[in-house]
Amino acid sequence: MPVEEIPVHEKVRRGADHRYGCWCSQPAKHGFLAKDGLVVDTENNKGHGVINVGRYRMKYVEHTMSSTCRHPEWETDPGCQGCTSERDEDFIALYWKRKAEEVRQVLQNTVRVG
Repeated sequence: MPVEEIPVHEKVRRGADHRYGCWCSQPAKHGFLAKDGLVVDTENNKGHGVINVGRYRMKYVEHTMSSTCRHPEWETDPGCQGCTSERDEDFIALYWKRKAEEVRQVLQNTVRVG
């Protein structure tokens, strides 16, 4: 059954000057406050009866994501041209080491015919 050819929508196309959003982004904050449940207290409403008052319990969430560039092919990727972000060289080296091990495993498991 043939597949209908659908043109790429103009908003999805990338031009020659396309850049990723990470190359110009602001540094991340160290963390933020988030709601961590609801605490309900019973209070006396100055002689008008007892009311329940809810308050959010807040928790500080620390930023733990990487803040350096971990793109392994940043040197050749056109979307990274002109980027001055700090690179995580240790992570990139580890990536390429693991990639080389995967390729070696595939080559070892390949059955040669002939």
